[in-house]
Amino acid sequence: MEPLTILLSTLGPLLGVLAGGWVASRTQAAGHRREDRRHLADTRRTAYAAYLTAVREYVAYTQSPHTQVEIVPHAEQQEILIPLLDADGTAYRQRMDAAHVGVRLIAGSATVVEHARELARAVRRAAAARATHAAGRIPADVYEAMWDAESRFVDTVRVELGLPGFGSAE
Repeated sequence: MEPLTILLSTLGPLLGVLAGGWVASRTQAAGHRREDRRHLADTRRTAYAAYLTAVREYVAYTQSPHTQVEIVPHAEQQEILIPLLDADGTAYRQRMDAAHVGVRLIAGSATVVEHARELARAVRRAAAARATHAAGRIPADVYEAMWDAESRFVDTVRVELGLPGFGSAE
């Protein structure tokens, strides 16, 4: 046999194995990237849902007829009123704050973080309003601002997660 024929007959299968291994490696890497993206989307969805749940629990607690709310001005920004609650209310606020930090850690965009922050501010304003208004008597504009902030957050999250949006008006 001619040396070139021997070389080609040996290299051909080796190149085939090499090419097949490279293709398999690329396919496997693409599968890992898809799985990582799916896992990240699931983690984000869980964090966002936990935040919304904590927000709703805090709102429900602060708007209860049995809840006493006091307010103090913010130490650095006097125009911002800080709601003070009893131990149960503080636990709800801490869960909301912890969930908010979770959103900030996992969010895929600055817009999600900003809308989460706007929602937290609106919820705190509603809680502070409860200090001077009876349950069920919070000014409508305070509630509307809070629900609008929640809608913006949800809409932004849906876009980030690749889900169809419904618009803030709904």
